[in-house]
Amino acid sequence: MKVALTGSTGHMGEMTLRFLLPVKDIELSLLLLPDDKRIKKIRKIIKGHNNVSIVLGNLKDYQTVEDYVKGQDYVLNLAGVIPPLSDKKPLLSYEANELGTKNLVQAIEKVNPEARFIDITSVALYGHRDYKHPFVRVGDPLFPSAFDVYSTNKMRAEWMILESNIHRYAIIRQTAMVYRDMLKANMNDGLMFHTAFNNVLEWSTDEDSARLMRNIILEDQKRNLDGVFWGKVFNLGAKESNRVTGIGTISGGFSLMGGKCQQFF
Repeated sequence: MKVALTGSTGHMGEMTLRFLLPVKDIELSLLLLPDDKRIKKIRKIIKGHNNVSIVLGNLKDYQTVEDYVKGQDYVLNLAGVIPPLSDKKPLLSYEANELGTKNLVQAIEKVNPEARFIDITSVALYGHRDYKHPFVRVGDPLFPSAFDVYSTNKMRAEWMILESNIHRYAIIRQTAMVYRDMLKANMNDGLMFHTAFNNVLEWSTDEDSARLMRNIILEDQKRNLDGVFWGKVFNLGAKESNRVTGIGTISGGFSLMGGKCQQFF
């Protein structure tokens, strides 16, 4: 079974790689940017595993994408440029989040229409939600927040998939994700302050999401997903105990440093 995985240098992508490596009878192909400084880390992770290959290239290059998806049984698109980088570099956001998906869709349609295509987007497509209206359903209107380039690009990418001729696809909208060193990683760039105090976040972890990616493949191999999974859109969430307001999330972070949200603001 051949699996193409994009975005393996990201938090969800790296954890998905770790979950897929031990899977029996799997051949992994990773698409990495040639100048990505995180390639060394990926090489350390896959060291000793002979079921992984690395392809150097960019999703914005169609021919690279076409060659990459040819012969693959599964294409997992976990690549993305997220805020605040997408805010600072909107062209990069377009290339990674929209043009890259467009190339994947067209390439799969042309050379590998039987491939299973899984695309990760975001619940940010629904826009701002406050504590009085915490729940979203897949059928709710998509209303990205003003100036949110990332969500706009992802929304257009979803449309391309839904309008495509790919036989088996699934769109999964990822919720807020907890990962190791998250607080330190987001302190300097201000991402942790993008959420309004009365907003609601339903946290999952990078391990939750990676386990889902692995289990989708395992269950599909058992033919358990036909008729109930492919050709649909899903929200990836957690459970009620994982739902926290913006001020609750930020306060929890500051409490680790012995402070309070009110003191800082």
